Amino acid sequence: MVRVDDGSGLTATGVGWQDGVIVTPSHGVERDESLSIVDAHGARHSAVLVGRDHETDIAVLQVKASDGAAPLHAIAR
Repeated sequence: MVRVDDGSGLTATGVGWQDGVIVTPSHGVERDESLSIVDAHGARHSAVLVGRDHETDIAVLQVKASDGAAPLHAIAR
């Protein structure tokens, strides 16, 4: 489980699906220009919106790899 932050001041919960892929409610990602996730260790990682379906309220995020970050498979679990 991770916390998803879209920069609006509201947060959502996301679930790690596979290496660096996070599934979260679409309504929790209103803004997609400054997405980040916070992992169980409190580390913040940038993310990008891969896709969403408003009808089923699902959004898929991809965690961006960065120098010194945990391996993406560790973030998504």
